[in-house]
Amino acid sequence: MSKVANPADLGEYKVNLRVFAYELGRNDRIIYDINYQTNTIVFLRVCDHKSVYGKD
Repeated sequence: MSKVANPADLGEYKVNLRVFAYELGRNDRIIYDINYQTNTIVFLRVCDHKSVYGKD
């Protein structure tokens, strides 16, 4: 398994939500935040695109 140096490189930063979004597939997303001070990733939601953004 490969190691990623920065988890921010995996997802796209969503300025309006102030979180990162990682696309699992065409419709599903993982929404997460990164705490660099404690080296932790907080998973906020795993759901479909519409639930995250409120639109299709």
